[in-house]
Amino acid sequence: MENEIIVEFKGNSEKGKARVKKHGKKWRVVKERDYDRLFSGPSVSLESVKCSCMECAIFGRGWKWVIGNNQTKDFKIVSVEPEAWASKVQWFNEEVY
Repeated sequence: MENEIIVEFKGNSEKGKARVKKHGKKWRVVKERDYDRLFSGPSVSLESVKCSCMECAIFGRGWKWVIGNNQTKDFKIVSVEPEAWASKVQWFNEEVY
């Protein structure tokens, strides 16, 4: 798909590693928000790419996921395609305590 943004994740915590193991490391960006009231900061809505788990097979699409700035300890972004979009997700790889 043209103009598609794909983000590749690596799990840091057990939760993050389990999500990546089950649904894959590549996710398609469906929507982005500079400010999301739920997370009190930026968030990204994602859909898994080429997930072969039972849940995704039943529903006929990738797993949906919204990730905000308070979940950054569980995951790290490894790569972004196209690369020009990487600057928009810098907040994600910043350590939050």
